Amino acid sequence: MALQNFNLPQLQDDVLGLLSLPSHSLVLSITGSFYPWGRTTPAGALHAGTLGLVSADPGQILDTSTTIAPLSDLSVVRVDFALPERYFSRVGVGQAVDVITPAYPDQTFRGEVTVRAPVVEDDSRSFIVRAEIDNSDRRLVGGMFARTQLVFDTYDGLAVPDDAIISEGTATYVFTVSDGTATRTEVQTGASMGALTEITDGLSDGAQVVVTGWDDLSDGASVEVAEEVAREGLQ
Repeated sequence: MALQNFNLPQLQDDVLGLLSLPSHSLVLSITGSFYPWGRTTPAGALHAGTLGLVSADPGQILDTSTTIAPLSDLSVVRVDFALPERYFSRVGVGQAVDVITPAYPDQTFRGEVTVRAPVVEDDSRSFIVRAEIDNSDRRLVGGMFARTQLVFDTYDGLAVPDDAIISEGTATYVFTVSDGTATRTEVQTGASMGALTEITDGLSDGAQVVVTGWDDLSDGASVEVAEEVAREGLQ
């Protein structure tokens, strides 16, 4: 498999957050100066949304302080999470945030920072960050736990599938292939991204590495390259 360049993100370690929604209460809307008790009056809300559990009973007498049901705007969800003080200068409005929830473990939702707290908490030495995520498909709901990652920066780097990397004691290496011969090549690794690991030293762009079957290889062994090997791991 040929080594390729990839756009690698610099991520903050996973932190837990809690999803929340812009929410209002559906209340009685009285538009006249006086209505006697018992008169049927329409209920109104400040915006459209998804109605929650109704807490009022049929025939119940209501006034303008009575909450009939929560009304949630599901088009956008918010997530609040805390970061250590050392990241304060690296967080700003508009920064990308990746969110994964237990309900959708294979789906990453992309949002952006909308607020960075202006202070660091004395007791925890951390600060609160709030991000918003587009939820036009209405899959996310308030109260869900969220595993969040802040994307600090992206850069181009070389990466190989994790399966190609061999660790023995303090040595980390791969087998490269050139002219049908396998060569043990020591490498230095960097960031991880899914099933890929960055190679910071030891390989050049375009090098061919052995992904499977290296347990039977030795330095200088003859290798037949399978050109039809699938490339899903590099996508």
